[in-house]
Amino acid sequence: MVKKFTDLKVYSKMRCGAVRSPNVSKALEYVAQSIENANHFNALTNNCLTNSVAILSAYGVPLSKKGQLTDPNDYFNNEAPSAGLTAERDLASTGPPPPPPSPSFKIKPSAESVTVAWARVSSEGGVREYQVGDGETTRSLSWKTTSYTWDDLRRGQYKCFHMRAISREGVASPWSAHQCTTTAESAKKPSLYVNTGYERGSLYEPSHFPVKIGLDNHEWYSDLQWGHIGPNSAKATGTLHENKCEPSCADGEYVTYPIEVLATDPKQCAVEVYDRRSDEMRIVQAYVFNEISARALSGNPRPDLVGDVFKTPCSSSPTQPPTSTQTPSAPAVGEVPEEYLGTWDSSIDNATGHHTRRLVIQQGEVGDTVLLLTADGPTKASGTYHCVFTAELTTAPTADGPLRIGPSTVTVAEPPSACTPGTASTVTLLPDDRLRRVNVDGEQLTYTKAD
Repeated sequence: MVKKFTDLKVYSKMRCGAVRSPNVSKALEYVAQSIENANHFNALTNNCLTNSVAILSAYGVPLSKKGQLTDPNDYFNNEAPSAGLTAERDLASTGPPPPPPSPSFKIKPSAESVTVAWARVSSEGGVREYQVGDGETTRSLSWKTTSYTWDDLRRGQYKCFHMRAISREGVASPWSAHQCTTTAESAKKPSLYVNTGYERGSLYEPSHFPVKIGLDNHEWYSDLQWGHIGPNSAKATGTLHENKCEPSCADGEYVTYPIEVLATDPKQCAVEVYDRRSDEMRIVQAYVFNEISARALSGNPRPDLVGDVFKTPCSSSPTQPPTSTQTPSAPAVGEVPEEYLGTWDSSIDNATGHHTRRLVIQQGEVGDTVLLLTADGPTKASGTYHCVFTAELTTAPTADGPLRIGPSTVTVAEPPSACTPGTASTVTLLPDDRLRRVNVDGEQLTYTKAD
């Protein structure tokens, strides 16, 4: 409104003041009604002044009804001051209203849809609409709306969403950060992933859930009876063995407590699984329970032995393998020449901006995951992407290489549309100690060893 009146060059000032109990939602309803009223203009009872008075009154400004029949100058000189609106501002200096804030929202998946729910934002001039996007499609919704269900999804589909608000002047807020989820796989029972101070990473299928779980060198759960393993939760009862460590842990007395173990929140994750015999680690894509906790059915065991005792394998993203700042744990033996091992960096500059690539080569044998690639950069839609890929060693290299790497698998995709699996590639160490990776389609990139 301020911008429109400024452009008219007729009005030069506006008045503003404090309102004790503003009612934003009610004022916004009158704003919407005033837009509809514009189609039925009436010089005495339905004009810009009467609608402005109605909006201000709904907001909480104490105006009397006589303002409905006064012309703008009389209203400005008499009606507004009597309502306590005495501070003058030059219209020319106010400028257009700032963009609204980004909406705060939550997502809730079901089997074939995701519901996005948000709180309305407060903005100078009001909000015209909200927009929900998945990185490919954007859907516009009325300012009155506070939720939207994104339909026609597949079971177990990974989906990311972001939001923004559009002011009545057409000014858009920044897109909010992506929130990602996976639609329910109600027909599938998740596996159990155990990662404690004693078990670094073990994966159990529903038909072979463990009867014993080690917590550390001195405590463990035993006699676990899994009475329920379902698509959304699993529950077991068993016994906690706690070492009192008096006079020492080696000679300490053990106390037992009956416990209940509960696994919930199934998610698709990339988890680190260790071979107990060789100490070899591999990254496995698995559908696992994300939240695992235990409680004592009687007694008071040490707090760190109950509650959320398992390390969460993944959170808001469906997979959480090592990030670009982490180096995966390496098996003790492997066939990758030592000169190739470590972290390597590269970048790409094109029309959309600056893109970074971080390549991690770890030790392993044929069939092991030896390559982890993290890709970050801007998208054409003024957003950003974050992708993580893993790939296996397909052929035993010679002492000097090169490495023959199989097709890559996407383990993190934000947004999903920006990350696609890659083709097989060859990695070669150059004479200047840089690393070159060439895909079978001819695409290549040269990397420098990170400090």
